[in-house]
Amino acid sequence: FDEQAQVTLLCLRTAECCFRSAVMAEDWCAAATRRVEKGSDGVWIRFGPPVDDSLMSRFFSVRFNPITSGAATVMLFGFVIVLLAIGVDREGCLTESSEDGAEIFRHSACYTPQIEFSFWMKWVADCFTWLYIGSQDCWVVFLAVLYFSRFADMKLGKDDDEPEFSDFAWFSMVFSCGVGVGLFFYGVAEPIWHYVDVNRYGHQWNGTERLPDNERAQAAMNLTWFHWGLHGWVVYAVVGVLLAFLHFRKGLPMTIKTCFYPLIGERIYGFWGDFVDSISIVATTMGVCTSLGLGVFQINAGIKKLTGYPNWIKLSYYNAENFGEWSDRVDSLRDYYLDYPVDSAFRKAHNFTDENGDLIIGTASKIASFVDTNDEQILIIWLITLVATFSVASGLQVGIQSLSMICLYLGMFLMMVILLMDDTWYLMNLYTQSLGYYLWDFLRISFYSAAFAQSDHGAREGEASWYMSGWTIFYWGWWIAFAPFVGIFFARISKGRTIRQFLNGTMTLPIAYNFAWMTIFGGAGLKMEMAADKFGVTCDTPRTRANICRVVERMRPSGYGGNPEVYCSTITKLSCRGTTDMVFDVLSQYADIGGLLAVVCLISLILYFITSSDSGSLVDDIVSANGIEEPPVVQRVYWAFTEGAAATALLYQGRLNYDAPDAGLRALQSASICVGLPYTFLICFMCVSLWRALQYERGELKWGESQFKHSILDVGVTAYG
Repeated sequence: FDEQAQVTLLCLRTAECCFRSAVMAEDWCAAATRRVEKGSDGVWIRFGPPVDDSLMSRFFSVRFNPITSGAATVMLFGFVIVLLAIGVDREGCLTESSEDGAEIFRHSACYTPQIEFSFWMKWVADCFTWLYIGSQDCWVVFLAVLYFSRFADMKLGKDDDEPEFSDFAWFSMVFSCGVGVGLFFYGVAEPIWHYVDVNRYGHQWNGTERLPDNERAQAAMNLTWFHWGLHGWVVYAVVGVLLAFLHFRKGLPMTIKTCFYPLIGERIYGFWGDFVDSISIVATTMGVCTSLGLGVFQINAGIKKLTGYPNWIKLSYYNAENFGEWSDRVDSLRDYYLDYPVDSAFRKAHNFTDENGDLIIGTASKIASFVDTNDEQILIIWLITLVATFSVASGLQVGIQSLSMICLYLGMFLMMVILLMDDTWYLMNLYTQSLGYYLWDFLRISFYSAAFAQSDHGAREGEASWYMSGWTIFYWGWWIAFAPFVGIFFARISKGRTIRQFLNGTMTLPIAYNFAWMTIFGGAGLKMEMAADKFGVTCDTPRTRANICRVVERMRPSGYGGNPEVYCSTITKLSCRGTTDMVFDVLSQYADIGGLLAVVCLISLILYFITSSDSGSLVDDIVSANGIEEPPVVQRVYWAFTEGAAATALLYQGRLNYDAPDAGLRALQSASICVGLPYTFLICFMCVSLWRALQYERGELKWGESQFKHSILDVGVTAYG
């Protein structure tokens, strides 16, 4: 009996294996899945303990694609070295001046990489505005169709897979990785700049008068909502949903090249697949590096706001009174001064010595403070990098998830306090009104391409010719350049959710949160700017601020005497302040709690930068390791330190350029935005790939018979099959 039972069991197992083999043979991803199982899905370097859940395997094994990793490292640091080597060109630019009615051109100093890549970015904007605007609109329509389609209930994983993270934890990671840092930087500043700059709403149709202040303020909010709304998040959602579907449901590697498997099949495993992954790593690292480098300017501004001193390491300030404490630095400060180009703005405005050869302490003190500020920023970068390294090494469930949830809690605390401390009913009205304007103006603003403003024959009055490239196209290029990074991260954390749930979490909730944040912070900033105009606070006012008491008109007279309610606060002319200062200026008006809010804001800002850095390091490691979900810790540390090192190098170079200390980072930012142009085409193909993959999965198409043959992409050439 036992022998017969064993024979029966063997037959059942054989039949089961045969059935599985038949299913695998019929599955449209069978060939790709076999490659993954055999380890032939790319070039590998593997050494160390075998892959398992042990600490030895996590911390002491190495598994990566040498072609992808090597090419990305060479391209990234090669680019950084070029930026460092060029430096400030003493005769790199021509400046125009008028003397005696004649136009005179002179050579002047400038940082040529920034000018060159800024020119590239402007060229992209001038020539491809139509492409950026049109493609973003098409992607929004595509995801709307997908949301209501028959595919929307399909899971990003097996049918019985459950979500890996709770809804709140998942949303906090989505938001922290997607835009967390940007809201602090632009939350107050962007509505202010739209309000005061020459944009499409700044003038009447005849170009002779400005619109009323109320209308300009609402137009500023409308533009801000547009830049942080559907058209921004759509690129993240397209990449994320496609990768999550192919990885968790079909077992394909979590890399950008995988996105094109439904179109070209196993041809993704080759040179072009590795090239796309390498560029994705470079774009991710450049984006995180730029955000990290530029972000420390705002963090440092917040620290100085709290301490009340120009510097917080070494000496707090430099002047004649404490000259004896820093007189030993004069020689090094003179070297910095001599390194600045002779015709730089700083050299023209300041001499290091007077006509008698005596030191001018004011000039030396400015350079000393400038150098110390640079040291402070580098210190902040490495503190963030070290914490981010620990976070990414501890994994998603411990480090990144916990920090993201803390960030979201702190952000909601700030929003609620400002909503209640400020004019609550004004902010509630503004949100409702802005929502109506956004919906009413959605089609027009979505297709607006500044055709006349950017053309040579455009009117002299009205919107500035640079406005479209400086704002909307800058944003679209920036969002698209970040798409590989954020899309892969979204995919990694979205196992077990349906497509509709994924789109809800990446296209509705984050946008509603963005709108609330921009309305509360931007609305408070606009109210302060308009109050400054009303009460005569200008850029010439000491420190561009004044303490103003005014009657609150909506309040009823209090007490039996009928005395009105008077509200006193600090009003700052925000348009006269730097972008990094504006959010802290808004918080400082709440005198009783302003200091606490500034501290919370600073902590939130630091934590959001940490989550961006550790998320970027994780994505770099996943792609460089051919798409495995949990790459070794050693590689995560490598990519985290790579981001910190690149940002440090460019920031250190800035101390040699007093006029533009962020020039190297701006050049890197411009270059990464230019990468958004080719990715625009790739994301268009990803939309087709996603739809095809869903059709293959439901059996509506047969694998190998319709790839680029009978579709909108058929241009008369069979690409595969």
